Amino acid sequence: MSALTPLGLIAGNGMLPYRIIENLNKSERAVFALGILGEVADDVSANMDAWVGIGQLQLARDLMQEAGVRDVVIVGSVQRPNSMRAVCGWSNARCLKPSAAIMRC
Repeated sequence: MSALTPLGLIAGNGMLPYRIIENLNKSERAVFALGILGEVADDVSANMDAWVGIGQLQLARDLMQEAGVRDVVIVGSVQRPNSMRAVCGWSNARCLKPSAAIMRC
């Protein structure tokens, strides 16, 4: 019988990712936990094997492939990105004027 490949776990916020990692660690199945930056709770962050930003799907795929992952689950909540924060880097009223000019183009 061949060994099980690690289960890839993409972790968002909450304690559910931790509970799944905890149970997998008690089983014969290895886990490769990939945390989403800014989403994983502090209590869970020590259990992550690697980190990616919310839009870094290719990096997530590459990291999991390198770890031998063939099966993936996505667990935990993720906040929807704020488009103004993505454009400006912060939520600030000063950003609105340049953004409006960009939108008119």
